[in-house]
Amino acid sequence: MASATGTEKFLAQGPVAFARTHPIVPDGGLALNDADVAEHFPGEKRHEIKVPHRLRMATITKNHNATSDKNLAYLLTHQRYRPGHPIAADSFLTWYLPWNPGGGQVNMSIPIDPVLGPEGGPENVNPPFFFTAELTGCSVFVRGDPRAPEIFHAGAQNPSWQGSAGTHWRTLFAKSRPLTFEQDRFVEVNKYDYIGGDVLGARYTPPLVKAYVERIEAEEKLRDANCEILGFAGFGCVFGHRDTIGHWAFYLQENVRIFYRRPATPKPYACANRALRLSQIYPHRAVVATNDAPKPLPFP
Repeated sequence: MASATGTEKFLAQGPVAFARTHPIVPDGGLALNDADVAEHFPGEKRHEIKVPHRLRMATITKNHNATSDKNLAYLLTHQRYRPGHPIAADSFLTWYLPWNPGGGQVNMSIPIDPVLGPEGGPENVNPPFFFTAELTGCSVFVRGDPRAPEIFHAGAQNPSWQGSAGTHWRTLFAKSRPLTFEQDRFVEVNKYDYIGGDVLGARYTPPLVKAYVERIEAEEKLRDANCEILGFAGFGCVFGHRDTIGHWAFYLQENVRIFYRRPATPKPYACANRALRLSQIYPHRAVVATNDAPKPLPFP
């Protein structure tokens, strides 16, 4: 019997149980242009994704390429959902929020009411899943009513400002929703929550990532004295799930990407991705699961 696909595992286990141990990498595959987003505040890089582009058909596939930086991660790839067309095999519908590599903030709201359904079905599509693109330095904000939340994804490929990125995106978010800081429910995730960065000129690595890499390096040396850890990088995944009474909860999955080499490694390095911690971030914060014990690095 064939093993279950990543999509089948995700749907059978549910997103929270799946994300406890499966590092998820949503791709960025939606180019932002005038057809996708409306720039409400020209010059300030505040965009809202247009309604037809919020829904995507997604597939989850495990990467089994030792020399890929996404080896052993579960890749979420997606394409535009077109009302009137059936959902592709081994796919599911999800709300999806991209980022803008050109810099800025992109936001979307998830409606309470259903939107146009697939071919032959009633107009009752309102999938209980949400993903934003892979986080490698961006900030994410979630605000509003848990029945109809609004999500913001802020980032830039080549930052043009001086100072803290977190402060820059927080300021942009405050401009977009000026009363939120005073009277609304909201949460922020920024790079210090999952990847780290520079603090007062010194490199900051999240303690969870640092401790995991130090422990796996020590354990690998016992298994293979010639194993060399070449580097590592934290990354994050923010996803949401709606419960049976219509309330959304959002989660941050903290992951690490470890680059290493053994004498028999065929390319300059091998890579393994690992899920470290899963936390609910909205409407309240709580740690769901932590994977303290490192899984051995595979032999390429």
